[in-house]
Amino acid sequence: MKEIRRLSDIEPGQKARIKELTSNGSMRRRLLDIGLVENTEVECLAEALWGIPRLI
Repeated sequence: MKEIRRLSDIEPGQKARIKELTSNGSMRRRLLDIGLVENTEVECLAEALWGIPRLI
């Protein structure tokens, strides 16, 4: 079984696959609008100097 992580946990250069969105309301709608739907593969491209936000 693969490890389940949050998007905020992946480091630059790592890839992950979206399995589930746990956000609600307007945040969930925004994530869906930008294409973060089930089975989408994402990659962390960079992070800010202090680690947040990340460019996914």
